[in-house]
Amino acid sequence: MHGRYAVWRELAIENSADIRQATSLDERSVMTGDKERFEKVLAVAINPGAYEGEAIAALRKARELAKRNPSLANAALSLELPMTARTEPEYSVRLRVRNIPFDWFKVCINSLSAEAYGLGLKSKLYCDLSEVPTALDVSCDGSHEACEAFRVHLDALIDYVSGQSRAATETTAG
Repeated sequence: MHGRYAVWRELAIENSADIRQATSLDERSVMTGDKERFEKVLAVAINPGAYEGEAIAALRKARELAKRNPSLANAALSLELPMTARTEPEYSVRLRVRNIPFDWFKVCINSLSAEAYGLGLKSKLYCDLSEVPTALDVSCDGSHEACEAFRVHLDALIDYVSGQSRAATETTAG
């Protein structure tokens, strides 16, 4: 007799309580080994540098391991991931811009999006298509200084577009 069976049989002869303890310790070491293997297989599966075939094979292996030991699937869900503290922004800006000339609409969206990104603001630009001409709802969250700088940029952009639209209208009319 070789291997674990021989060891278990000898322990059973000595004391049945010892075999229960040995079995539970043995299962824990196997589970730890399975968990380590499962984590390594998942690491290969989600590695952006892995070849697609290799990643798919790793996912299949992870499923196989999880089927054999379902506790691994639950352990994968509870892996400790660095959690960023979600804090409320210091300041928010909510504005609605109306009557944007059609020719300038895309320019305005692009300019506002780039400015918000450059200022480090969390932003949302929403086109309200129910209004003609289309209205633009702008939301930005971040520091007070960044939101004020965004508001200044928006005012300057509105002034510029209005001036260009008036100039184009005067040129066409005159």
